[in-house]
Amino acid sequence: MQNDSNDDVGGRARQALTSAETSKERLEELYKIPKCKLPPASEMAAIETFVVNAIQSQEPRNADTNNKLDPTHSEAYRAILTALKRPNDPPMICKVLLALRTAGHGSILSLLALRDNHAQLLHLVIRFVSTLPPTFDETLTGDPGAMLQVYKDYSLCDAHFNLLLAIVSAKSTHVVPVLTAVWKLLTNFGPIEDKGVIHRIHSMIFNVLRLVPKSMSDVYPIIASKFPFWLKDKESLVWYTKQSFKVLDYLPSIRQRVFELLIEKCVEIDVNIFIKDNGDVTIDETEQRSAEDEDEYGQKNTNKSKVNLNTSVDVLSDKLDALLELLFDNIQSGCQAGVSSTQKIYHELVQIFESTILTTHKSKFVQFCIFLPCGLEAQIASNNEMIENIEQKSNESPITVSASNSKGVIEHEEEAILYREFASKLLQILVDPYRATTTRQSCACYLASFVSRAAFIGIDSVCESISALLTWAEAYIGSLGIYSVRAADARQQSEHHALFYTVCQAAFYIMSFRGNEAIEYYRNAVKYEAANADGTMNDDLGQDNDEPQYPDLECINLDGKRWTSLCGHALQPLRFCLESVRSEFLHMAHFYTLIDEEVLNKLVADAKRLSTGRVNKKAASSIKTAATLERRRQTGGVGGLGRGSNPLKSFFPFDPLLLRQSHGYIEPLYKYWEGPVEEEDVLVIDEIQRDGDPTFYMDDDESIEESDGENENSDDDDDDSDIDHSEALSDSEGYDRPSNLLTPDAYKIKLLQQKAWTETLKRPRSQSMENGSW
Repeated sequence: MQNDSNDDVGGRARQALTSAETSKERLEELYKIPKCKLPPASEMAAIETFVVNAIQSQEPRNADTNNKLDPTHSEAYRAILTALKRPNDPPMICKVLLALRTAGHGSILSLLALRDNHAQLLHLVIRFVSTLPPTFDETLTGDPGAMLQVYKDYSLCDAHFNLLLAIVSAKSTHVVPVLTAVWKLLTNFGPIEDKGVIHRIHSMIFNVLRLVPKSMSDVYPIIASKFPFWLKDKESLVWYTKQSFKVLDYLPSIRQRVFELLIEKCVEIDVNIFIKDNGDVTIDETEQRSAEDEDEYGQKNTNKSKVNLNTSVDVLSDKLDALLELLFDNIQSGCQAGVSSTQKIYHELVQIFESTILTTHKSKFVQFCIFLPCGLEAQIASNNEMIENIEQKSNESPITVSASNSKGVIEHEEEAILYREFASKLLQILVDPYRATTTRQSCACYLASFVSRAAFIGIDSVCESISALLTWAEAYIGSLGIYSVRAADARQQSEHHALFYTVCQAAFYIMSFRGNEAIEYYRNAVKYEAANADGTMNDDLGQDNDEPQYPDLECINLDGKRWTSLCGHALQPLRFCLESVRSEFLHMAHFYTLIDEEVLNKLVADAKRLSTGRVNKKAASSIKTAATLERRRQTGGVGGLGRGSNPLKSFFPFDPLLLRQSHGYIEPLYKYWEGPVEEEDVLVIDEIQRDGDPTFYMDDDESIEESDGENENSDDDDDDSDIDHSEALSDSEGYDRPSNLLTPDAYKIKLLQQKAWTETLKRPRSQSMENGSW
């Protein structure tokens, strides 16, 4: 049995080795540099003699020699330098480049590569542009068509690249200058339409890496240092990014660093889209002015007229959209090989997420790069499970299933674990006392948004996440002294217990999105455990066998006592939530009786006092573009549960991705706001105006800050309901009709307006837009 196991391991090792060798051979065949087209032998011999004499004329002579140098040879050397500087005769340059490699049976090449006295010539050879025809001088007498032929048939390019490879082979210290020069040929002249040139440049880089394997560590610094500045035109950014990903075909070891580079560039664009208090979206003018004074290398621009860096929100969002589309496409392509490949990409991206994205204040779109592999893994695992079930039903033996033909093998036993790993990662950072409070708050926001918005997350993980947040909040309350509960004013209390309030809001937010599923799941688990303890299994609980399908009840505990204790605590966590989150959670708590009636009535009364009766302009910035407005007309709004005053300055990073091209990658994996748990508002929480509250006063001009740009205003085009519940609720809460202030008709109008506003605030939210930049 042991021998069989060893044979299997050995067989897999040999198979992997054979596969690697085959892949290497395929790459070498694919990226082989074509052989040079040589001129006739007699002509070539004359050129080689010319080059030998020119090179040797620069060699140091013995002091006792009586031979005088022929001045024409020195002139020939200077003529070669001049020709490389101003290539007015490309066919002759092509022959010279060939001769530099072959003359003197390789001795001239050795002199060029090894001797310092030929440094200028070597520099000009390495920096020579052999892929792009120059602008010829007007005094040129030759036929331009004949001169351009060496560019069209790639003769000049092949001669140049073969010479560069020979130089690298002669002395490996020339690797970095050669790689840098070749990479500039690919990126410094904008998008190249000639596929033959593109293939030859990548073949050159591949062959340099093959000749000098240690040079693989030099490629990424070159790519990173030459990346265009974020205010450059979209075409340049997209072209550079595509070529950077092309390098991964033959150098996959730098994939994580290329991902990190592109994500950093996307974050630069993302954070420079500035949302004003009034809802207008602009570019950060300070950043733009400083950028106008510098070029892409960070050097001061002496001639600003040559570089036009002025841009707009639509242009900048279009750039970000294009870059994210490339990033998502490469992530998706890498995940096609199966679950194991997807997990590898995730582990590369999660490090970038923690170091770059998590620490970025209110990143708007880039964070979806970590959302994508989690969802793709769940899709692949679900498809594999479905195939396995079909095979079992047809009584066929299990077979391995290939994803996307020959790209990899997917094993049936592989399961989706990434979304649980990501949620666990966020929880670990959240509970880490050695982390910065702002980072822990960001993790709470990321966790709430991820669990709420990811359609692929199992309901067991949703319950576990909510329960974990409740556990931390209960532990925090237990650690407080009796005099640590209330502060002098609301602002001080909000800042002092900021992490606690953010964690509580995260739990309320998840319940607003997934509460109906979570409560049903938890209550079924309780019934199942009770039936199992009594020895009487109930068949309606959906159990197919004797093994319980529910986690430990302590891990998914959503008992009403926990909610009552938390919401009724003196810290009053609901007071510091977004208005829409507070309102929706109270509806959820009422519908499922999560909170004791007495406590719930107090919370509703408190919520009515805190309600602004409107969505403050500072509290819900709106991206007003034609595309956004068109989407609102079609589906009734953008966003979800991101409205109202925002004392915690919180944000929900996985709100709908409103970029027109890249959102298609996220759409199949995304869960949208499905509307309130109750079709009719049994609890009317939002009042026309806020009553005075001496214990909780917040100045609109100071404390109510704008929410994130993704959290959009609702439209006001809902149909008003004929049923008015506000009067009954006011009576039961002790809110008497102010008959001494308003006439009956005026009071009735106010109640209708109040009901209309409540319906608007509770409206179902829409999907992300399909057309336009945002």
